[in-house]
Amino acid sequence: MKTVIQRGGLFLRLGMTAAALLLGQHAFAAGTTAGTVVSNQATVAYAVAGNGQTPILSTAAGSAPGTFDPTTFVVDNRVDFSLVTVDTALQTTGLGQANVPTRFTLTNEGNLVQDFRLDPANLPDTTADPFGGAQDDNIDMAALTAYVDDGDGVWEPASDVATYVDELAPDASVTIWVAATGPAAGITGDVAVVDLDATVREGGVANAEGGPVTDDIGVADDPDTVQVVFADGAGPGPGDGVETALSGYQVATAALEVRKDVTVISDPFNGTTNPKAIPGAIVEFSVQVTNNGTQAATGVVVTDAIDALVTFLPDAYGAGQDVRYDIDGGADQFCDATDGTATDCDLAGTSLTVGGSTLSLDVNPSETLTVSFRVEIPAS
Repeated sequence: MKTVIQRGGLFLRLGMTAAALLLGQHAFAAGTTAGTVVSNQATVAYAVAGNGQTPILSTAAGSAPGTFDPTTFVVDNRVDFSLVTVDTALQTTGLGQANVPTRFTLTNEGNLVQDFRLDPANLPDTTADPFGGAQDDNIDMAALTAYVDDGDGVWEPASDVATYVDELAPDASVTIWVAATGPAAGITGDVAVVDLDATVREGGVANAEGGPVTDDIGVADDPDTVQVVFADGAGPGPGDGVETALSGYQVATAALEVRKDVTVISDPFNGTTNPKAIPGAIVEFSVQVTNNGTQAATGVVVTDAIDALVTFLPDAYGAGQDVRYDIDGGADQFCDATDGTATDCDLAGTSLTVGGSTLSLDVNPSETLTVSFRVEIPAS
């Protein structure tokens, strides 16, 4: 672009050089790329006593005929970026469960390629659920680590291994995962609130985390140097080169549902055809333990206080087979509760216990453990 101004016999011509004319090719959301050189020069044409003189080109320090030194400055670095959580609710974790991810998006809204350091952390107890739940933070996650997605948007511990953002271009975004291990102890509904800090770092060198970036807010403008202006918003403070976003986890352990059914097996008059619960009848109790949670229930122990009005029936399923049990309708297993030994299948008085250290009963998510035994209604 050129502008010509005439004042009497004086002509003033202002010109923008090619560097400035190309600015539109480097425009991003935050404007022209940092480091772009803007060059400008004025031309003065004049006459003396009607005789045209040699035009004079401007310089930054003042000029005379024959000098050709334009006035230039470089575009400074506007550091601006955003960090948001992609999660819309607390992420479910089991006790001791490893590599449970929360998801964030980091976007470079500045005008220069930048690196970013990533720092996840547990927040203090009583921190409110960032998604509005009633339960505040009351536990901590373990092994919190931030990882950069490899580009497919899927959490993959084997391939999402970068721990800092490398060479993020203006207007580009990247997915970040904060992976953690569930607490060793806790109950269903416990909450851990976590945050992720992203701190701007120097870009320009691939495969190496850049050094700290310093805001030049207190330094006078230098037209020949790319200076830094922190323009970021939310975070520990506005304009500090740090952005923060929150997410969290909620514990979901085994959730057991217990049901007890009764079935009349036989009676003295009808046998096994439509038997009734009359004196002398054999009745079977079945205790069903269903795991509706997300983690296995281990070391399950079923204890049943048998009513004194009925009598426990030994060998109900065969010799030494007092109790029958199975997992999800699998193969029947049996144990002897009346052999006189205090084992993990034992009848002590009217209390029947099934399960323990030597009879390990584990119920995985969606599985059902069924424990059955039979009693007799005394005939007299």
